[in-house]
Amino acid sequence: SVATVTDPNLAPFGTGIRAGARVVMLSSARYPTLDATQPAVFSRPIVADLLQVRLGFRGVVMTDDIGAVIALRAVPLAQRAIKFINAGGHLVLSVRTADAAPLSNALMAQVAKDPLFRHRIDVAAMRVVQSKIDAGLASCG
Repeated sequence: SVATVTDPNLAPFGTGIRAGARVVMLSSARYPTLDATQPAVFSRPIVADLLQVRLGFRGVVMTDDIGAVIALRAVPLAQRAIKFINAGGHLVLSVRTADAAPLSNALMAQVAKDPLFRHRIDVAAMRVVQSKIDAGLASCG
């Protein structure tokens, strides 16, 4: 409840970023002084402003499990992925395989009706693919 953008507990994140961390996983925890209305996973002030701009993270931002997590139960499953991408995230995780279709269908429906969201999905996809290329897990000919 007291975390700020200058919180010393952010130091390990900065250290990890400077050491070359390729992925950061966001939780559904709430940090009311950073974002009074959204949990970290849905928070543009936390994902984009703090993590990506202030801390300089250029890798993949992924969710922790957004399917079975009790802390997000008030948000409909399909909206969870959309809210995360709108916050600046790249890769959505759910441990329940049954969540794959509803989550992807929601993302595709949002892409079809929102050009800004389509751009955010393109950015997310490129970030994930580039991360795989950088790690030697994929190549582009």
